[in-house]
Amino acid sequence: MSTQTPSFTTPPSVAAQIARLPDMPMAEIRALWQKLVGGDTPTHNRQFLERRIAYRLQELEFRKVDANLLDRNQRRIESLVETGKVKNATVITVQPQAPCWSANTKASSTA
Repeated sequence: MSTQTPSFTTPPSVAAQIARLPDMPMAEIRALWQKLVGGDTPTHNRQFLERRIAYRLQELEFRKVDANLLDRNQRRIESLVETGKVKNATVITVQPQAPCWSANTKASSTA
């Protein structure tokens, strides 16, 4: 018996909507903001609005995949803010790699 874990990749329809955002007129961006977020846009900064709309589109799609995902994440965020500590998290330590060059290597000159 095999169990499948849900895939959290952005569906093509959502990716296509996000890809179209830069080509949309600003009036359509504002209308989409009202539809997805509600209310008037908080700024006229197009890049900000596109990013927030893209985030919201993905958020709505991922809620369909795992309805509890966003709620669990919100509880973890609140716990982190409250305690300053992350619970049940894996900490990964990254060691810097040695440089490709050596400080003792000198450029050869033929002059």
